[in-house]
Amino acid sequence: MPARKHASKRILVLLLGVSSVLAAFYFLFGDTIANDLRLWQITRQLDTLPQPPGTILISTNAAVGLLVGNGNHCDFFAGAVYRSQSSAEAIQQHYEGRQFENPLSGKNEEWDITILKDKNSFNSLWLPYDFDHPEAWGLTTESYSAGTLFLVRAMRSYDANGDFRCQ
Repeated sequence: MPARKHASKRILVLLLGVSSVLAAFYFLFGDTIANDLRLWQITRQLDTLPQPPGTILISTNAAVGLLVGNGNHCDFFAGAVYRSQSSAEAIQQHYEGRQFENPLSGKNEEWDITILKDKNSFNSLWLPYDFDHPEAWGLTTESYSAGTLFLVRAMRSYDANGDFRCQ
């Protein structure tokens, strides 16, 4: 009987130790993991968004953290640059009313669509610092000469949480 009592104490100590480690892990990384999941949900919706006929993907970028500004918030960004044989008007019309489910607000929101006429098109866009220039998207001066280039994106900011990237 005393051997069983000793074994049950070991199991209890082991369970308390494991639960303490899990609680500390969740406290330190729970918000980081949750934010990565939220970003993945947005990028998955971008990846499955129907494109106009004759459209090819050029590049994609996505990030979560303190992407613009100076702190106390968390930015979520997902975007893709495409080349299409469609006109700018046809592209805008194709995306009219197309929405994604924002996992942070729980609301459906429209994608931001920008026709990229030249490298200066990036100057007026609200983009993360790492993605606010054509080179970040693999674009060169020659990229603008064939077809219509356009950017589909979602950029949202929310209050900072325990994610170390948002501090």
